[in-house]
Amino acid sequence: MVAVACGIFSAPDDYETLKSELDELRVKSKIVLFMKGNRRFPICGLSSDVCYMLRRCNMDFSTVDLLCRPNLSLFMRAMHEPISAPYLYAGGKFVGGYETICAMYDSGLLGSLIR
Repeated sequence: MVAVACGIFSAPDDYETLKSELDELRVKSKIVLFMKGNRRFPICGLSSDVCYMLRRCNMDFSTVDLLCRPNLSLFMRAMHEPISAPYLYAGGKFVGGYETICAMYDSGLLGSLIR
């Protein structure tokens, strides 16, 4: 209920609706990247970098454009650290944001997400 307490959402129903939407999206694909833009046309440099890293690791991933879903973007900012996109999920679990993904890529661990 952090999101409701910090005043981002007007009602508890908003929180539940957005949580359900996030749950549905993150289990649709084995690996999903919540980003600005999409895998073919990233809007920001961080999202572009992460798409590049995932491709270099031969990962099959889907993307969700948070610019088209502003309420979901606000929800994710309230629920996750870091507070800005991109956010990577694998197997329905939150992996991390840009810095975590870069560290995993540099260490060779990013490719292990698909194993």
